[in-house]
Amino acid sequence: MKDNGGIVLKVSVKNFHNKRIGVDYVRGTPTLPNSGVTTLYESTYRDIKLTRYGYYAPDRKFYLYP
Repeated sequence: MKDNGGIVLKVSVKNFHNKRIGVDYVRGTPTLPNSGVTTLYESTYRDIKLTRYGYYAPDRKFYLYP
């Protein structure tokens, strides 16, 4: 199967500074608590904005940004 790459999305959350950890989001995962991953809960979904930011070029092995 040929790898066609993929897109890179920029994730923005409106008023993220007002969101509460443990209520609106959690940092890390149960198996990797210090992983740097932020998981957003359903209460935050309406404030999420995804923007296409670039793409992965598999033939070049790197990400291309605007």
